[in-house]
Amino acid sequence: HVLKYIEQLPMVNRRKMFVALLTERFRTMDNMMAFKKSVNVVINTENMDEFGKILKKAVADNKNFYTVFMESLEKFGKF
Repeated sequence: HVLKYIEQLPMVNRRKMFVALLTERFRTMDNMMAFKKSVNVVINTENMDEFGKILKKAVADNKNFYTVFMESLEKFGKF
């Protein structure tokens, strides 16, 4: 239910969130699956011993991406 709710959010609201999907089905850091599921990072439960490291990298990657994205929006007068 949570994933369905997130998928339906307007993108402007979604960009303000960071969502991690914990799963037994998908590979950790699978960017295409994260995109498909409307989450920022996928973490396989087999990698829970590295959860902190994975989450830290994913948050940093997300911040870097959206910094550039938001700067671009500002530059073109879209923000």
